Amino acid sequence: MNDPRRWTASELARDVEQARAEFRRRRLHEPLDVYSRFFRISENRNPTEHERMRAVIASAVLVAARKVETSRRSDAKRLQEEAVKAMLRDLHFIETEPRDIPILDAAPSPAIQF
Repeated sequence: MNDPRRWTASELARDVEQARAEFRRRRLHEPLDVYSRFFRISENRNPTEHERMRAVIASAVLVAARKVETSRRSDAKRLQEEAVKAMLRDLHFIETEPRDIPILDAAPSPAIQF
């Protein structure tokens, strides 16, 4: 199999739209590599105990990685929100209780509130 073409940063910067289009085309048209990673499927057989254990571990690693990513994003969001609130307090804004604003007329009037 041929190696896919790699772009340099300067090439990407020159024609971002072409690079995006090529990326989408490749993602849509490249076949999934299921048979080389899970060759037992093409052999129409059940996995050996070793293959099954490797698949279980790989799946657990993927789940754990996603949980860590989500946790990090949540922590970053919380830290950023706390920093913004601290800055607004330093500027003498007053924090109010959160509430639903279903229509624009229910929004608070312009004041020193956040």
